[in-house]
Amino acid sequence: MKTYISIAVTASLLLFSSTSFADSCEQGTYYYNKSQFRSARTILSPLVKKGEACAEYYMGLMYHDGNGVTRNDKNRIKGLALIKSSASKEYPAAIKYMDLYD
Repeated sequence: MKTYISIAVTASLLLFSSTSFADSCEQGTYYYNKSQFRSARTILSPLVKKGEACAEYYMGLMYHDGNGVTRNDKNRIKGLALIKSSASKEYPAAIKYMDLYD
Protein backbone atom coordinates (compact mmCIF):
# COMPACT_ATOMS: atom_id res chain seq x y z
CA MET A 1 0.00 0.00 0.00
CA LYS A 2 2.84 2.41 0.84
CA THR A 3 4.35 1.79 -2.58
CA TYR A 4 1.14 2.80 -4.35
CA ILE A 5 0.90 5.96 -2.28
CA SER A 6 4.52 6.83 -3.07
CA ILE A 7 3.91 6.31 -6.77
CA ALA A 8 0.75 8.42 -6.66
CA VAL A 9 2.54 11.26 -4.84
CA THR A 10 5.49 11.15 -7.23
CA ALA A 11 3.20 11.15 -10.27
CA SER A 12 1.28 14.12 -8.87
CA LEU A 13 4.47 16.08 -8.28
CA LEU A 14 5.65 15.42 -11.82
CA LEU A 15 2.29 16.42 -13.25
CA PHE A 16 2.18 19.71 -11.34
CA SER A 17 5.81 20.57 -12.02
CA SER A 18 5.36 20.12 -15.78
CA THR A 19 2.25 22.31 -15.70
CA SER A 20 4.11 25.12 -13.92
CA PHE A 21 6.96 24.85 -16.44
CA ALA A 22 4.50 25.22 -19.30
CA ASP A 23 3.20 28.43 -17.74
CA SER A 24 6.57 29.89 -16.85
CA CYS A 25 8.17 32.93 -18.39
CA GLU A 26 11.08 30.72 -19.34
CA GLN A 27 8.82 28.76 -21.68
CA GLY A 28 7.36 31.98 -23.09
CA THR A 29 10.81 33.38 -23.83
CA TYR A 30 11.72 30.11 -25.53
CA TYR A 31 8.84 30.61 -27.97
CA TYR A 32 9.64 34.31 -28.34
CA ASN A 33 13.24 33.52 -29.28
CA LYS A 34 12.00 30.95 -31.82
CA SER A 35 9.73 33.67 -33.33
CA GLN A 36 6.68 31.64 -32.35
CA PHE A 37 4.89 34.73 -31.12
CA ARG A 38 1.39 33.25 -30.85
CA SER A 39 2.65 30.55 -28.47
CA ALA A 40 4.73 33.08 -26.56
CA ARG A 41 1.74 35.39 -26.17
CA THR A 42 -0.48 32.54 -24.95
CA ILE A 43 1.98 31.76 -22.16
CA LEU A 44 3.08 35.29 -21.31
CA SER A 45 -0.30 37.08 -21.26
CA PRO A 46 -1.55 35.52 -17.98
CA LEU A 47 1.84 36.20 -16.41
CA VAL A 48 1.64 39.87 -17.41
CA LYS A 49 -1.72 40.06 -15.63
CA LYS A 50 0.03 38.73 -12.52
CA GLY A 51 2.68 41.44 -12.85
CA GLU A 52 5.64 39.19 -13.64
CA ALA A 53 8.52 41.39 -14.82
CA CYS A 54 9.98 38.88 -17.26
CA ALA A 55 6.63 38.44 -19.01
CA GLU A 56 6.07 42.20 -19.11
CA TYR A 57 9.42 42.66 -20.82
CA TYR A 58 8.87 40.08 -23.56
CA MET A 59 5.25 41.05 -24.17
CA GLY A 60 6.42 44.65 -24.24
CA LEU A 61 8.93 43.80 -26.95
CA MET A 62 6.24 42.01 -28.93
CA TYR A 63 3.89 45.00 -28.74
CA HIS A 64 6.62 47.59 -29.33
CA ASP A 65 8.09 45.79 -32.33
CA GLY A 66 4.80 44.49 -33.75
CA ASN A 67 5.69 40.80 -33.41
CA GLY A 68 2.58 38.67 -33.12
CA VAL A 69 0.35 41.73 -32.75
CA THR A 70 -0.85 44.48 -35.06
CA ARG A 71 1.91 46.99 -35.69
CA ASN A 72 0.58 50.45 -34.81
CA ASP A 73 1.32 53.42 -32.55
CA LYS A 74 -1.11 52.28 -29.85
CA ASN A 75 0.68 48.93 -29.50
CA ARG A 76 4.12 50.59 -29.56
CA ILE A 77 3.03 52.76 -26.62
CA LYS A 78 1.58 49.74 -24.81
CA GLY A 79 4.82 47.85 -25.39
CA LEU A 80 6.94 50.65 -24.03
CA ALA A 81 4.70 50.88 -20.95
CA LEU A 82 5.14 47.15 -20.30
CA ILE A 83 8.91 47.41 -20.67
CA LYS A 84 8.99 50.41 -18.32
CA SER A 85 6.94 48.45 -15.79
CA SER A 86 9.38 45.57 -16.04
CA ALA A 87 12.32 47.94 -15.58
CA SER A 88 10.68 49.44 -12.49
CA LYS A 89 10.68 45.90 -11.05
CA GLU A 90 14.42 45.80 -11.76
CA TYR A 91 14.31 43.22 -14.56
CA PRO A 92 17.86 43.56 -15.98
CA ALA A 93 17.02 43.26 -19.69
CA ALA A 94 14.27 45.88 -19.36
CA ILE A 95 16.60 48.27 -17.55
CA LYS A 96 19.20 47.86 -20.29
CA TYR A 97 16.56 48.36 -22.99
CA MET A 98 15.30 51.55 -21.34
CA ASP A 99 18.87 52.86 -21.06
CA LEU A 100 19.29 52.34 -24.81
CA TYR A 101 15.87 53.84 -25.57
CA ASP A 102 16.46 57.08 -23.64
